[in-house]
Amino acid sequence: MGVGVTWVVVTSLTTRVLVFVASILVTRIIPATEFGIVAAAMAVVALSQGLTTTGMDSALIQKKDNIEQFLDVAWTMEIIRSLLLFAASILLAPVVSTALDEPRLTLILTVVSMSIVLQGTRNIGIVHFRKNLDFPRQFILDVLPAIANILVLVPLAFALRNAWALVAATLAGSATGLITSYVIHPYRPRLRYDRHLFGELLGFSKWIVGSSILVVLRDQGSALFTGKYFGVGLLGIY
Repeated sequence: MGVGVTWVVVTSLTTRVLVFVASILVTRIIPATEFGIVAAAMAVVALSQGLTTTGMDSALIQKKDNIEQFLDVAWTMEIIRSLLLFAASILLAPVVSTALDEPRLTLILTVVSMSIVLQGTRNIGIVHFRKNLDFPRQFILDVLPAIANILVLVPLAFALRNAWALVAATLAGSATGLITSYVIHPYRPRLRYDRHLFGELLGFSKWIVGSSILVVLRDQGSALFTGKYFGVGLLGIY
């Protein structure tokens, strides 16, 4: 247990330090308004993901029996969900842009929403890392996207000095997470739907879903409220 706690702390600290260092490096280069535009787009993405979360990963982790039969079903449903959210984000982007009075948000939200698909198609086999307390490989899975984010963000921040540096870094992190998931775990998921297995997973995760929705409403709702009534510039500072 002590080793596990150590790995969790190290992973959390490492990712936080990487994010902090990147923020220090670019906040003096990219204006707060640019941060605010991307923050608004990310808030919409996070809100859509949080409100439609199935909690299947958590359900798979907590199930005591063999989960192999559930993996492909969970992966298939996550892909369908991510594609639907991506399509919805494209349709809603002009509405959000108008609501926040920021014309550039339409294109930025559309591009940032690609991260939903990248995250939704990750290898479902990586759920075994948390289920089996494989902390070293979970560390790799969590930290490599953060490193990729910084490696893309810093040079582009100097080159572009606008929101697109942040967008590119976000997509780079998501793409790295996707690639890493297939490199470090041998499982290869396939498209499959089974109503019974899906229903069992969904029933198992319903309480997890409820708590996740409340958290995302609190966190992302406040961000969008700030952007709406105080402007994306203040949101960038927030």
